[in-house]
Amino acid sequence: ALTQTRVLGTVDSNIYRAIVDAGFVVLGRTTVPEFATAFVTESVAGGVTRNPRALDRTPGGSSGGSAAAVAAGMVAVAHTTDGGGSIRQPASCCGLVGLKPSRGRVSLGPEAGESWAGATVEGVLTRTVRDAAAVTAALARPFPGDPYSIGGPPIPTVPGEAAPQRIGVMRHHPSGTPWPSADVARVVDEVAAALSARGHRVSDGFPAALAEAEYLRHYDTMVAVDVELLAQRVEAQIGRSLADGELAPRNAEKRALAQSLGAPGYLASRYWLATWTYRLAEWWSGFDVLLTPTMGNLPSLVGSGEVDDASIVARSVEMMGMTNFANIGGLPAISLPLGSTESGIPIGIQLVGRHADEHTLVALAADFERNGPWAG
Repeated sequence: ALTQTRVLGTVDSNIYRAIVDAGFVVLGRTTVPEFATAFVTESVAGGVTRNPRALDRTPGGSSGGSAAAVAAGMVAVAHTTDGGGSIRQPASCCGLVGLKPSRGRVSLGPEAGESWAGATVEGVLTRTVRDAAAVTAALARPFPGDPYSIGGPPIPTVPGEAAPQRIGVMRHHPSGTPWPSADVARVVDEVAAALSARGHRVSDGFPAALAEAEYLRHYDTMVAVDVELLAQRVEAQIGRSLADGELAPRNAEKRALAQSLGAPGYLASRYWLATWTYRLAEWWSGFDVLLTPTMGNLPSLVGSGEVDDASIVARSVEMMGMTNFANIGGLPAISLPLGSTESGIPIGIQLVGRHADEHTLVALAADFERNGPWAG
């Protein structure tokens, strides 16, 4: 939703203003799951959105409609948001390029300075690295009042050459379990071998903070509180309370969790995540880039057409890879279409850099686009 509505009148969001000022023609809205809280794009309001690259599978979420529009060739660029993987997951599902900017790159104003405790960012989905870099750079405009700022170099509008990097490869889940899909594991190995052959220093490793599963509970608290606030805004718009039955069950559950928290409980989770972010960022003092699969598994099959929230939750969990830690840490990350199954189902690989270092990610991405592997 690019234009946000006030109780009295309307106001353009800063991202919409940046898009229009960059010369784009806005065609319309695309589908999302209710309240953007699933990795599959299915809802009572929007029905089932399918993956143009594999019609029996989901395009991902929450920006699944944007991914479907780009993958189908309807548009070259689609607006997205990403609070836990919603740029990169759809990119992986649909064989696209999904660049998640660092926290502070693109304004979320004027109606909100941050969302999901700073986890949410604005961005785009594209088919090429050049478009991902150039469009994101055009949208990375500071607006007065933005709560975050970037001290690093700007995003390059033209990708540069990739200098040798220290790259850590995550070959299994932080819990020690293998990735659910053997095809995903194979593509990770192929990409790591290609980087090594190009002179990068490649070794197995990942931030120890990712093994602290408690961060997921605190992250869920942030999401639940934001869902409660969104629900309250909907109630203000329609002039009455929402019944639980009017919401997807997962969102009703999030409201219940949020309402059970006192303000100190909410702040305790925010403070815990803030200290965890320091532990996460420490890893990049010894490495430049982390390589992971965007998702640990292939895109899930779509629903039968009748939206079943329990099924949506199960399929979202099934697809969940290693994405939301970059949101919590405010780190830049990019998903690239570097592999596929024999039947052509896309497999995305994620590169995560240190804060404000989109330049390195874009350069590595452009090298893959020129020299392979590239399945887009």
